[in-house]
Amino acid sequence: MPFVPHTEADIREMLAEIGIGKIEDLFDDTDNSRTVGIHHCLHPIPG
Repeated sequence: MPFVPHTEADIREMLAEIGIGKIEDLFDDTDNSRTVGIHHCLHPIPG
């Protein structure tokens, strides 16, 4: 089965269902000190 991404309307409907306006609102309560360096995890660990 091919991947079919969500449309903008799908995303708006899902966000409205959980009572938020934009995807970034999902992370408002996230401790940023734990997520700032997350891009470093995308690189292989040497050795």
